[in-house]
Amino acid sequence: MKWVTRENAAVDRIACPWLIRRFVDPDAEFLFVAPEEVQQVATREGATPFDVEERSSATSTAAARSRACSSSSGSCGIRHWRPWGG
Repeated sequence: MKWVTRENAAVDRIACPWLIRRFVDPDAEFLFVAPEEVQQVATREGATPFDVEERSSATSTAAARSRACSSSSGSCGIRHWRPWGG
């Protein structure tokens, strides 16, 4: 599956791709694009956008999906993850 987010990721944002590949999609392919191109690339490539800023109603669905995947109560398969098995 393809995932798309904003380019120039800082250290705090690198955790998202790592978590996705480790716990959600081991075969994930990540696309890093200009912020204004995230939604267009997601549509064209059939990719799931994540860690995107909400800029308009057109991106609100993608932003909501991104927030769900990055929250501990989201539906992306890491809801009850405990890093040390406890």
